[in-house]
Amino acid sequence: MESIGKVLKPHGYKGELTIYLEADRIVDPMELPVIYLDMQGMPVPYVVEDIANKGKGQFKVRLKGVTTEAAALLLVKKAVSIDDDHLYEEEEDPIIGYTLIDQKLGEIGTVTGIMEIPGNQLIRVDRNGTEVLIPDNDEVIVEIDDDARTILVNCPDGLIDLNA
Repeated sequence: MESIGKVLKPHGYKGELTIYLEADRIVDPMELPVIYLDMQGMPVPYVVEDIANKGKGQFKVRLKGVTTEAAALLLVKKAVSIDDDHLYEEEEDPIIGYTLIDQKLGEIGTVTGIMEIPGNQLIRVDRNGTEVLIPDNDEVIVEIDDDARTILVNCPDGLIDLNA
């Protein structure tokens, strides 16, 4: 089970909710039979009776047993989780574990992952316990050596210090 969103607000007066889901990670958001809401640290299952896509990751849902606005208000801001079998399997990025080396500064640290943000992709690097974010683009990446498991970069002046 994985946290994949949260309850945003009631939708109308009959207990329906607007929830946010990381829909791009869900195999078929319109076919979720159950969602789990975090109630004091415990996942509580709710049967999904109806779900409609409102766009931009927002969905209108009707949950079994939630029939009033007052009941819906109690669920606002609760984390939403779903069973793992409804999620796409995450492929581990092949550069995780590579050493990132700057042409001027030398070794920066170890690649821990990739962060997707709208219009950009960032390489996450652990530098002595601090996360540093490096743009993943042709202007910064000079060379990736799969044999040596290294990534050579030419970071703009101050970028590493800005992140640290």
